[in-house]
Formats: sequence, structure tokens, C-alpha cells
Amino acid sequence: MRHASGMFILLLSLGLLASARAEQASAPEEGFTPVFNGRDLSGWHGDQTVWSVEEGITVGRTQEERPEGTFLIFDRPIDNFILRFDCRISAEGNSGLQFRSIELPDGAPWQLSGYQADIDGAAFYFGALYRFEEYRRGFISARGEFNAILPGGGINTVENFADGDEIKAAIKIGEWNSYEVIAIGPYIETRVNGVAAARAVDLDAEHPRGETLGFQCHAGTPMEVKIRNARIKEL
Repeated sequence: MRHASGMFILLLSLGLLASARAEQASAPEEGFTPVFNGRDLSGWHGDQTVWSVEEGITVGRTQEERPEGTFLIFDRPIDNFILRFDCRISAEGNSGLQFRSIELPDGAPWQLSGYQADIDGAAFYFGALYRFEEYRRGFISARGEFNAILPGGGINTVENFADGDEIKAAIKIGEWNSYEVIAIGPYIETRVNGVAAARAVDLDAEHPRGETLGFQCHAGTPMEVKIRNARIKEL
């Protein structure tokens, strides 16, 4: 049974991967629309002492040590999509794109629970897939990993498709990087500067999945993250 289950996961994942690649290959920018207007934060909500627009670029900046992180949250629900953007983050910065998430109704405002595509200034985790949730946090797939989230929440490796250090070499620390997040059905992939970074397939149907996305400024050390040219294609 374990062998059959593993083969099912692999076949399903490969089919979804082929679908994602087909979406990328056909007219790369056709059907994409901007998610920021370049003037203000219309269409988004968050802490405006942290988030702003400067010369057309969306900026998240914290000035002091913070006990909790905060998110700039998109007002419109999004489920299946390809999102592309450029990002630049300070050396001590810790950020990410939160997606298929739920906005938490209680406690501190502008908090999200769900999946995250990681962005950090030291490139320890840049490009990895993470679960940033109120009660369960941890990596889904590190760079170079293709993992399956099993029913009940366990993680199983489908494939180690690339060397994590080679992917890291494609990241321009301290500079602008292009980032892409693909979410089609249960399949998720991140790409950094055109290089596949992490893949996952979520087979845990019982786990709640939202339709909210947002950008993060992490708790802790003062930091800055900049986002430009963000555009999305809904699928």
C-alpha cells in the first residue's frame, strides 16, 4: 500500500508540474494584471506606519524591534494563480509572500495563517516553501525539494530535483531578484530568477485553506523589503 500511495503521489505531482510548466510556456506575460497601482496602497490593507509606496515601489519598513510581524494584505480573494514580482530585502530582513491563507480574526491585526514563499536577506531560506500558521509552523520544501503534504499533515519527499546550493547561487543577495509563485490545485512551486527553487503538492484535504495573499514584514530586527512590478494571472 505504501508503494501504491507513493506512486499515486508521484504521478499526480508530475501531472500538475506539467500543467504548471505549460502555463508558463504559453505567452509568458499574457493574462497578467498588476496588483499595485504604483501610487498608493489601494486594494490592500495593512499597517501604514510599516507599508508605503515610494517612487512606484511598495515598501515594508520597520524602524524598531517588533514583537510581532505584520502583513500587507490583498483585498481580493485569490486561489489558483501565477504571481510574479521583483523584490529586494535588507541584509537582516525576513519577509515572504503569504498565500492561500486566512486572515486571523482575533489578536493583533494584519496577521495571516497559511502557506509562505520565503524571502530573507541572507538567503538562508529564500525561495523555500514554509507554513506560517498560528499553531503549526515549519518548512514544507527547502530549496531543491519536491515534497508532498500528506493527509494529517505529514511531509513525504517526492523528489530532490536540484541541489539547494546551486539554487542559492542564482540569488542576488542585496540586489533585486525576480520571484514567481505558482499555485494550481494542490501543486505549488517557487522560482527565483527563472530557476525552480521549491515544489510541493498538498494532499491534506482536511486542512483549512484560505484565499488570501499578502507580503510580510517579520517580527524582530528592524528591516526593509521592497516589491516592484508585481503582477498576477488567475487560473
